[in-house]
Amino acid sequence: MSDPGTTYRSHEEVQQMRSTKDPIRGLERYIEGWGLASADELKEIEKEAKATVNEAVEEAKASPEPPDEDLWTDIYRKGDALSFRRGRERGE
Repeated sequence: MSDPGTTYRSHEEVQQMRSTKDPIRGLERYIEGWGLASADELKEIEKEAKATVNEAVEEAKASPEPPDEDLWTDIYRKGDALSFRRGRERGE
């Protein structure tokens, strides 16, 4: 669940949602049911994904802050950039 809601939901409600309505777990059940991967294979994929994310996080933390002039670069694909940006000046 992207929003565990632990501050306003009971522990039982969170557990019930995770076990019955979590879309990631639901997809895993389908994948297992269709014979595309076993539970162990899915756990290994999840473990590898977490390791990749953790490596990227550590690299980002170790990297220097980008200069302010780079704040608005590489946001859009070439040719898709807006001709103007709202909110640059008061009143926009």
